[in-house]
Amino acid sequence: MAGYGYTRTSRSRLPDRSVRVDRRLRVDDGAFGTYQEWTTIIQQYGVRLWPDSSQKVRRVDLGEQIADSVQTAFRAIGDPARNGRTIRVGDRFVDLVNNRCYDVIAVVRNRGRSPYSAMHQFELRRVDDDCHEVDVPYDSSEAGAPLPDQTHFIMRHFSNNEIFGWESLPYFDGMVYNLQYDDPLQLAEIAALVAAGRRWWRYYDVLDYPYTATLFGGTTPPLATWFNWLRNNIQFSGSASHRRFRVGDTVGLFLGSEASGQFRELIAWPTISPAERSAIVSQMVALALSPGGVLAPASGVFLDQAWMNLEDFQTEENVLSESGHGDVEEGSPKLTAVGYAGLEAAFGDGGTWDTHRASILAFYADLDLALGSSRYAIKNADHRTISGDSVPKPWMFENAWNSGNDGSTQPERWANAKAGFVTDPRNLLSIKCHAVANAVQGVPEAIAHWLEFGGWLSFTDDGSAGGIANRELAYAEAAAVLASLGFPR
Repeated sequence: MAGYGYTRTSRSRLPDRSVRVDRRLRVDDGAFGTYQEWTTIIQQYGVRLWPDSSQKVRRVDLGEQIADSVQTAFRAIGDPARNGRTIRVGDRFVDLVNNRCYDVIAVVRNRGRSPYSAMHQFELRRVDDDCHEVDVPYDSSEAGAPLPDQTHFIMRHFSNNEIFGWESLPYFDGMVYNLQYDDPLQLAEIAALVAAGRRWWRYYDVLDYPYTATLFGGTTPPLATWFNWLRNNIQFSGSASHRRFRVGDTVGLFLGSEASGQFRELIAWPTISPAERSAIVSQMVALALSPGGVLAPASGVFLDQAWMNLEDFQTEENVLSESGHGDVEEGSPKLTAVGYAGLEAAFGDGGTWDTHRASILAFYADLDLALGSSRYAIKNADHRTISGDSVPKPWMFENAWNSGNDGSTQPERWANAKAGFVTDPRNLLSIKCHAVANAVQGVPEAIAHWLEFGGWLSFTDDGSAGGIANRELAYAEAAAVLASLGFPR
C-alpha cells in the first residue's frame, strides 16, 4: 500500500486502512461432498472502515424494528483500481493490525458511465468468532485492546514546486519544506497536506543571508517574505555595515552556493543584538505557523547549517568573488570576499569564536522556548561539543552512512551516527543516495536500524538522475516497511 495514503472520493480524502481480503471456498472432498476453506485474494487492500451512524433495522409487516440491538453495522469505501472489483458478498476483511474481522454482506458497485476509479462501498458485519488465521486472540470487550502508538516515521525534503504531487508519492509522515516564495499554489498544497494529517517543518538556513532582492525576493508577488524580512531588517538596517561580516571593502561570503555571479553573505552572529535575535525568532515562528497568511501550522522549524562556530571550509577565499551588495542594499561597487583569516582576526575572539558561539546558541535556546512543548527545531550540521557547548537536539544526521562530521573513516562515521540517532526520538536519520546501488550506500542498514529503534528516517540525493531514482526507491522501501508495521491506519 506504499504510495496510497488516502482513499479518493468526490468530497473528501479519507485515511486508509490496509486489510487482507479472504474468500471462503467450497471444495469437493472427492466423496460427493464439500468442505469449506479460505484463500487470500488480496493481500493488502486500502479501504476506509467506519461504524454506521445508525442501527440496522429490518422491515416487517407493521413497519420496522431493530435488527440486532447489540450488533453494530460497519461500512467501508475502497478504490476498485486496487483490485477491489474482485471483492464480493461472503468475502472477509481481516484487519490484522487492529485484530478485527468483518464479513462483507453487501457490495454497492458503480454502474453506467462511472469511471474505473469510482469508489465501491461495502456493508460489513463484525465477526468476533470463526476468524481464521488471526495471530492475536480477540479481546471480547466492546472497546477492544488499545492500539499501539506509532513509533516509526518517514520524513521528506521539498523545496519550491517539488511539493506538487505529494499525494502520489510513497507514504510519508512529515516534510521539511523550503518555502522560498509565498506562492499561492504552494501554500494551498501545504494547507492540504496539514489537513490530511501530515506534518511539516519550515526550512531556514541560519548561516547566510539570501541573494539580492532583485535576484531573490523582489517587490512583486509572490514575495519571498522571509528572505526579504531578513535582508531588510537584519542584514541592512540604517547602516552599510549593519550585521555584516564586513572588513573595509570586503565581506564574508558563503562559498556553497552561487547564482548569476553572486555569492551569499555570511550572517555575522557576533554582531546581532538580543533584540534583533528576539525579532528573528518571532518572525520564524510566525511564518511557520501561518506561511503567507495561510493557516497551516508547522510542527516546528528545520535549521540548516546549524553550526556553533564559523568554520574555515564555509568561507569563500577567492578575493574576486562578489556579493550582490555594496555599501548599501544592491549598491555598487559590489563588495568582494574576505578570507577566513581576515574574518577570524576581526570577529573570532582571538580564534575561538566565543562571541559567535554564544550568540547562536542563545538563538537556538530562544527558538526552542518560543516553539513551546508541542513543536521543536531540528538542527542540521554540528554534532560536536566545544568547550562544553553543543547544539541542542533534535539533530539531523545527514548523509549518516559517510558524513565527515561524525568520524575519520566510513565505519566510524556510520557507527557514531547510529549511536547519536537513538539519543533522541525526534532525531532524523538520513542517507544520501547516489547513482550507485542503494545496497552499497547504507540504505538497507539505515532501514534496519530505524526498524529496530524507531524514530524519523529520510533520504536525500546527490542531484544526479541516478541518485534521485535511488532516493525514490529507498522511500518506497521504507514506506513498505512502515505498512508492514500497520501504519498508516
